[in-house]
Amino acid sequence: MDTQTEILDESENYFGYELASLNQRFFAVIVESLVLIIPLILILPGYTLGSESAYNPENIFIGIVGSAILGALFYPMWSGNIGHKILGLKVISSTDGSDKKSAFDGIIREGLKNIFGYLLIPVIWLIWDKDNQNLYDKVSKTYVVRNKKS
Repeated sequence: MDTQTEILDESENYFGYELASLNQRFFAVIVESLVLIIPLILILPGYTLGSESAYNPENIFIGIVGSAILGALFYPMWSGNIGHKILGLKVISSTDGSDKKSAFDGIIREGLKNIFGYLLIPVIWLIWDKDNQNLYDKVSKTYVVRNKKS
């Protein structure tokens, strides 16, 4: 099989989209994390990155709820979070290729991402997954792809 055919076969597996690279996904998480963490640092007294208070149950709960709320707000607009939007990515269903555009999709995916992030599983999982999926992508049946150029 020649290289062109392999590229076409690969994009067909992802409903005509190109998967987001590991670097793109990493930077999208950084952007989205800053959007969530900066308000927490400003609002919650004593909340700093790496501090013991950042990992107390109340602040963990606030982080999970905050990410779920942001997911509910951003997914209907952009089919992903603000990091995805800035980097030209979006989230699609791994079963039918449809955009994940509902508030419920955002709540589930972003909430799971935040929860699994405390376990460090997504950070490791993405490295060896052939579909560039994190564990929360597997659970929520999603791919992160590059937006098609219009």
